[in-house]
Amino acid sequence: MLTPFPVLASPIASRSAQPHSFEMGVKALEQADYGEAIAQFTQTLQTDAQSTAALSNRCLAYLQQGDYEKAVQDCTQALRLDANNPEAYLNRGLALDRMGQFEQAIADYNQLLQRLRTIFGLTTTEDWLSLSRALTWTQLPTTNNPCNSLV
Repeated sequence: MLTPFPVLASPIASRSAQPHSFEMGVKALEQADYGEAIAQFTQTLQTDAQSTAALSNRCLAYLQQGDYEKAVQDCTQALRLDANNPEAYLNRGLALDRMGQFEQAIADYNQLLQRLRTIFGLTTTEDWLSLSRALTWTQLPTTNNPCNSLV
């Protein structure tokens, strides 16, 4: 099955300058050392509990480890702090999808599509996310599947 790739949050998403632990967390993510990334982003959050980038990136590390519940928790907290955080919507949607919570995943993809349309106007990204949403829809029971109306 095709699924979109999780996305690393930009440090610009945070409200304050990033500490050294944030940069170390990003490097650990890039090297697929997810345990170290989680530790570094946790340290960042001890310094700056409002760092949406650290929350989003720790969500990504949890997602890559298969700890979907913790990924959802971190992305949800990031969205409480910044409702326009596209990485958090995408990564939480992916975690929800992998947990089998398809309708909630679709809701996150819809929120992301709405924000990207408004903020960035990226039609190629929109097309990609529409495909991701459609792929998730195909996993819903046939009675709840909006794709059935397309057949």
